[in-house]
Amino acid sequence: PGNVSNIDLNRNRLRYLRPTGQDAMQMPINVAVDKDGTRYVTDTKRLQVLIYGPDDRLVGTIGKAGEMKPCGIALAGDKLYVTDMTNHCVRIYNKQTREQLQQVPSDPKDEKSRLMQPTNIAVDQAGRMYVSDTSAFAVKIFDADGKHLRTIGDLGLSPGRFALPKGIDVDREGRFYVVDAATGVVQLFDSEGRVLMYFGDPKSGNAALYLPAGLKVDYENVGYFQKYAAPGRKLEYVILVANQAGPNKVAVYGFLARK
Repeated sequence: PGNVSNIDLNRNRLRYLRPTGQDAMQMPINVAVDKDGTRYVTDTKRLQVLIYGPDDRLVGTIGKAGEMKPCGIALAGDKLYVTDMTNHCVRIYNKQTREQLQQVPSDPKDEKSRLMQPTNIAVDQAGRMYVSDTSAFAVKIFDADGKHLRTIGDLGLSPGRFALPKGIDVDREGRFYVVDAATGVVQLFDSEGRVLMYFGDPKSGNAALYLPAGLKVDYENVGYFQKYAAPGRKLEYVILVANQAGPNKVAVYGFLARK
């Protein structure tokens, strides 16, 4: 059975959410954690979103038999966003009732908005959705109503292009990060979709990434990591990147605040 690792930075503890029996995970891929400690886990073998309460008990599921293949997941306000690789869309649910509210794109035949293999998703403060479309080698951006705004990237190895885009997240200024699992780097784009830089390549020494997959922009744990920043510099937030291989399973990078 699968598990979810829970890291408590303040207590320096690691424990596992590893339910058994009917509650067991079979192939957990991504997880979103609510403010009250509820965890939403996408399971691509059970073909469901599994919902575990703060006490680690399974409190509900989303997805009927054969309905979807959930992969990416994000929480924003009272909504839950889930990418569905079988039906090539993003499903938006009411977090409390678990009722589906919307499906993006609304017209799967529209070439601009069409999703081929949506794997990961992030949602910004305005409700815009950033979707890693892995088979299309691109990021598709939609507004809060599901209207396609722009497509970023295509197949390639140069900055601004992708070979295997996966993990994605956006900061409070609209800059967004995209993991490329094939090239082993993270690319940073501005709010207009212009590439700013990349990091994590194998030549980076201790900062190198190894088959990176997931990414999270984190403002809450800045205090814990501040001591690792350059003297006299303040962290605005940190970027957490999950590795599927290599010596370090989670790599932490800092975004420095302007002086």
